[in-house]
Amino acid sequence: MAHLPVFFGHVGALTGLTKVARENILVRWQEDIAELASCPNVYTKMSGMFMPVLGHQFHKQNRLASKQEVYDLAFPMIGHVLQYFGSYRVMFASNFPMDRVSTALLNIIDAFSNAVVAYNPHGLEQVFHHNVKQFYRL
Repeated sequence: MAHLPVFFGHVGALTGLTKVARENILVRWQEDIAELASCPNVYTKMSGMFMPVLGHQFHKQNRLASKQEVYDLAFPMIGHVLQYFGSYRVMFASNFPMDRVSTALLNIIDAFSNAVVAYNPHGLEQVFHHNVKQFYRL
């Protein structure tokens, strides 16, 4: 079934109820990303990274994360995923309304775009358009 394209959403987002739990999970997540990337038929979606279950507390602060805060929090994960999958097997996806309690959709789009460009200045069209067309055979 190596020819069958599959994806995992939310970049396999880390979960854990505490900061310590998330830090412990991070090492395993990084290893898992590297292993999954070795399968050429596996893609991932950049989404769901601002759900409160991931430890973000913006909703408790009664405010939304700025574009810069979104970038700073997401870039380590996005950068790691792009390092292993390249910009040709990563897709942008929205997780609204779940992420809405943490930030605005435009902040996510802008921050994720900036993260992709930081990795590959020519990767935006792949991540935001071509990869989706290829994966879904549109």
